[in-house]
This record gives sequence, C-alpha cells and structure tokens, in this order.
Amino acid sequence: MLNSIFNPVTLKSAAMALGKWWNSVTEEPSPPFRITDVQIASTNKDGSIIIEYGYEIKASMTQFLKPKLTIESDVEGAFDILVNVFDAKSVKHVINNSYVSVAGYSYKNNVSLKKGHNVCELTGIGGSDIGNWKPGEHRFVFFNEREQCLYTKKFIIY
Repeated sequence: MLNSIFNPVTLKSAAMALGKWWNSVTEEPSPPFRITDVQIASTNKDGSIIIEYGYEIKASMTQFLKPKLTIESDVEGAFDILVNVFDAKSVKHVINNSYVSVAGYSYKNNVSLKKGHNVCELTGIGGSDIGNWKPGEHRFVFFNEREQCLYTKKFIIY
C-alpha cells in the first residue's frame, strides 16, 4: 500500500491536480468588459470640444484631454475605470507643478454599462491654461481596481 502512495506516477498526478486547483482559485478573474478603442478630444474647462475626437491634437489648442471609450460588456452594471496619464518620458502628467495622482492613479470615472456595445466619455484631465499639454508622445492607461490593465492608448500632441 505504501509503495502505491509514493509511486512517482501517482505523486506526479496528484501534484498536477493540486497545481491546477491552486491556479483556479488564485487566478484573477477576467474583467466582465473589454475596452476595444479609445479616442481623445481636447476640451475647454466647461467641457466644450475644441478639437474633435480622433483629430490631430495641437499643443497650442489644448486645455483638457477627454477620452472616449468603446467598450464591449458581457454584463450590465456600474464599474470604476481608473486612468493613469503619462508623458513621453513615462512620467505622470503634471499640473501646476504637482502630480495629479492620488493613490496610484491620475483619476477615475464610474461608467454604467449595458450588455453589448457601449460608448463612454470620461471626464477630461488637464488645466484651464491654453497650451496646457506639451508636444510629444503621451499615453492613457486604463485599468480596474484590481489593477488589471484594460487598455493603453498612445497619442501624439503636435
């Protein structure tokens, strides 16, 4: 009986089964929605669009940058989307000489999703001075509260 317990084949099978079970209980579940596209617009402090979504963004005309997300959802519900904003040097965006980030992200929005196709405009980030954003490559990184990256959008300000 003892020989059958310590049989290498039995031990290997048990280890594989235990590993499979451990992975199933410790793996992060996939988010119930997917961001499939992001477009960026430039707005003023009142939210009026200065540069339309998807058009070339000129630094001299920037105040706030406002992302519009296309989302495919498997469920209906409200979800927090956390946003980090980086400049070309992978440094978080700075406004008035201070980091916007509080608790690891630049800002967050709560979005209400229906099952299927959704388009959500998030709030903008920036400042009221015209020309607030400098030329160069920037990126928005969207993630959930479990810190799962949902989408990265690189864009250039000219």
